[in-house]
Amino acid sequence: MVLGIHQESDYHFDNLLAYNYAYNSPFKIYYEKMRKKLNKMHKIKWVIYLKNIFRNIGILALACFSFLVTDETIMVVKESDELMVEIKEKADNYFVPGVDGKIDDKYIKLGYDGLEIDVFKSYDQMKKIGYFNESMLVYKNIKHNNSLKNNIDKIVKANSKNEVALLFKNPNDIVRIINILKNNDLDANFLISKDYYLNNFEVIEEAIKLGNNIVIFDESKFFKKELKNHDYFCYSTLDKKCPKKILIEETYNIKDYNMLKEKIEKGSILLLSETNYLDIYIKYILGKGIDIVSLIKFTSER
Repeated sequence: MVLGIHQESDYHFDNLLAYNYAYNSPFKIYYEKMRKKLNKMHKIKWVIYLKNIFRNIGILALACFSFLVTDETIMVVKESDELMVEIKEKADNYFVPGVDGKIDDKYIKLGYDGLEIDVFKSYDQMKKIGYFNESMLVYKNIKHNNSLKNNIDKIVKANSKNEVALLFKNPNDIVRIINILKNNDLDANFLISKDYYLNNFEVIEEAIKLGNNIVIFDESKFFKKELKNHDYFCYSTLDKKCPKKILIEETYNIKDYNMLKEKIEKGSILLLSETNYLDIYIKYILGKGIDIVSLIKFTSER
């Protein structure tokens, strides 16, 4: 019968064992020994496998615990550092409260974000030099309510800052205006039509390069193509034709110097219909301690 096993060598080992077990009683003892040996080997493999799993879990848990302990230790050391204590004590002195935007029907008066000291980032900066340095303070924003981003369909007519934006509508003396602004290191804004743009293309491009902004009040499709490489604004009358663009409208239409003195207030957009005395207007506004800015800055809520 043993000879028969060699002749049937392609059989699976278990089948052969079963065959000899059934027909060759002397082989029964050998079969039992082999089966027990194989079972024992399988058990040993499983034990080793499980040991490896638990070992890896233990190593991972230890690493996580070590990280948490190390991180906590670093935080404790930072909190007790004299420099950190000093930063925290002075942080309130640099706090800037924000102002919420105000919505009135279709208009919005822009607010702005608040600022507070990021004590940990400020500490990391100053730790490099070892002492408190005001110029190395790091700030973080405090978001305000009723932002322009969430009310892009509203018309901007004012903001809550100590500044004004000057607006010039198709001015006949644009070159002179640009030179006055340049000499005073100021930026302003030009409210223009398609025809005006075509007739003053080079001058307007120069004005944009100098930091002035454009507001359009007609032919939105034309300007979308012509000004595709520039930021620009839309006048309020184009509200349905300028999706996703900021809508602008003047707070006051200033026709002379007396009217300027009467109407000037922080956060205004001033349409200057008369520009012969622009130098005087600028000096008066700056003399009141009010900044003159472009609409890009005027509509920034930071």
